[in-house]
Amino acid sequence: MKHWNLSRIFPVNQESTIIVKIIHGLTQTLTELHYYLESLNYALKGINIFNSIESLYLYADLHLLTGKNLVHLQPT
Repeated sequence: MKHWNLSRIFPVNQESTIIVKIIHGLTQTLTELHYYLESLNYALKGINIFNSIESLYLYADLHLLTGKNLVHLQPT
């Protein structure tokens, strides 16, 4: 059985992954504290990082938080 070195096939930038985890946690916290505009800004920054590193890790969750923040920012 052949063992594949996945880091060669799929290069992973660990630093970017850590930054995205921090941004994701910050976005969740700001949303829970009702700082929707700040949370939205960080979620969009995280999405831009995902686009630049071509990763899907937590990508959908940041889109979900973006939508949640936009709903709360709409005037009622």
